[in-house]
Parts: sequence; C-alpha cells; structure tokens
Amino acid sequence: MRYIIDLETKKQLKKLDGRMARAVRLLTVDEKLYEEGFTAIVDIVIAQQISERAHRSIREAFLRTVGFERELLAVMDVESLRRCGLSRMKAKTIQRLAGSGVDFDALARKAPDDIRRQLLAFKGLGEWSVEMFRFMAAWDPHVLSLHDVGIRNAIKDLYDAGDAELEAFKDYFAPHESAASAYLWAYGRADKSTRRTIKEG
Repeated sequence: MRYIIDLETKKQLKKLDGRMARAVRLLTVDEKLYEEGFTAIVDIVIAQQISERAHRSIREAFLRTVGFERELLAVMDVESLRRCGLSRMKAKTIQRLAGSGVDFDALARKAPDDIRRQLLAFKGLGEWSVEMFRFMAAWDPHVLSLHDVGIRNAIKDLYDAGDAELEAFKDYFAPHESAASAYLWAYGRADKSTRRTIKEG
C-alpha cells in the first residue's frame, strides 16, 4: 500500500486557514510505502534524536551491512551493529526488538493504547517512538507528535505559536492530524522563500 493524502483530506486541511491552504498547495509530500512493522520500529530506533541527514546516512550503512532481517539482527553482536553508526543503546534496543516474540505487523493493527503499552515495555522506546510507529506502520490518521522537534518547530514558525499553545493544535488539525504532520514536516524542510510565502501569502 502507498502513503497518500487523499483529495478530500487536502480539501479539509485547506479550509482550516490560509497558511495551511498555501502549504497544501505549494508543498509536496513524498509518497512512500507503508513500512512492515518490524522494519518500521527498527528504522524508528535508528532515527531517534538525530537529524534527517544523519538518519539517512546511518540507515544506508545499516542496509549495506545487515538490512532489516530480523533473525540476523537477533543474533548479531552489539559491536557489529555499532559499526553501522548506531549508539550502544540503540544497538541493544534493536537486539531486544529482534529477539522478542512480538508480531509487529499485528501490533500495528491494534488500538493506539495497546500499541503504546506494548512498545513502552521495551527499554529504549519512548512516546516519540510509539507515535512514529503509529504513523509509519499503521498510518493512524490521528498522529501529531509534539515529542517531535520538527513538528514543534514547524507549528511555532508557521503559526507564531508558543510552547503553551502547541497542545491545542491536536484538536485544531483533527481528524487529520497525521496529514497535517506530513505537511508540517515538509514545511520544515522547505527553503526560506517558500516558508515565507506560505506564512505571509
């Protein structure tokens, strides 16, 4: 399946305000394949607390070295994983995930509370990781991660919002929080001129 924001969702986002309308009109959200559950959670661990550029670099090294073969990752030693650019903590987290009996595809189809409970049981996974799993593996339409620095910064810049106002945007973008997130990430990646046009019209 493909990750696509349908026309009706775009239409509803455009109705929110002029800034989001211009974001939808001017920004491109890359199509991507839904990620298989185990691949998604490993990729999320790789991406924790690093820049997009660093994530791409480490992910490429990871793919060249081991890929996302669960059986192999379960038996690889930590130092071999670290040679891909992973921290020791991330390498151990991936080992724990690979060696667990959790069916991550099945987990992606469960309710958000069940996903949260099962993922937080793993050392090395926090709220951001839970939200990204819901976004990447389940395409839950209601994910606006305020634990994500990119999302927070995009909202602050686009809407001149302060920290105390961020929580209200979950209701503001409902029921299309994930689609809004995709455009907010795209806004954060855009050049200054495009961001100015979106913000000021």
